[in-house]
Amino acid sequence: MSRVGHIHSLENFGTVDGPGTRLVVFFSGCKLGCKFCHNPDTWENNPETKKLLVTEILATYDRYKVFYKNSGGITCTGGEPVLQGDFLEELLTEAKSRDIHTVVDTSGFAPTVNFQKIIPYVDHFLFSIKSANSSLHRELTNSDNRVILENLNLILQSKSKLTLRYVIIPGITNTPTELSFLKDFLNSLSRPYQLELLPYHLLGKEKWQRLGLSYSLEEISHASPKEIEAAYTFINSK
Repeated sequence: MSRVGHIHSLENFGTVDGPGTRLVVFFSGCKLGCKFCHNPDTWENNPETKKLLVTEILATYDRYKVFYKNSGGITCTGGEPVLQGDFLEELLTEAKSRDIHTVVDTSGFAPTVNFQKIIPYVDHFLFSIKSANSSLHRELTNSDNRVILENLNLILQSKSKLTLRYVIIPGITNTPTELSFLKDFLNSLSRPYQLELLPYHLLGKEKWQRLGLSYSLEEISHASPKEIEAAYTFINSK
């Protein structure tokens, strides 16, 4: 029997959440509460949340598979998809049985047992590091990064491709201190990975306001290309 997942929305022609053109599945539910989240509408199972079967999601994929089959696949994002471990495992298992490329976009803030279930069926993880500094991580989210780093270590031991993502928030995550934390952490990793430094932006502010939430970082400006380049230079320096 196909499991039911709590799904915020589907994007049929995603191009930034993994290679090629993809079906992007936005899961509902996230407990991390990042202050700079651009999808706060996916935190809770609100009235707009859809209850979809694995078979329904794969039927959507099949409807558009002519656009996906050469270099695309399915990306599970959110929210935090790994919170729905059993449903995600079934979706990924079925996808791999059809030779569909799978990507999971995660913050790592989910039960370790759920990661253990899904890792064998994930071709590529997009793993967002909010901060390598546990203290700043707690300031920016609802938690320190202990469990997150434990789950990342599981992925590092797997064969899944890994892209680490880090948002450059001017004056907060790109200070010399914070970039040093990140640099030391990256240098400690024992296997290849890709690094994406993403610019902070205010595109999610309207969603916060619509949900009646206070957006505490509204005075922070967008990260500029020069700030992104400077961060790359710092991290890659000897």
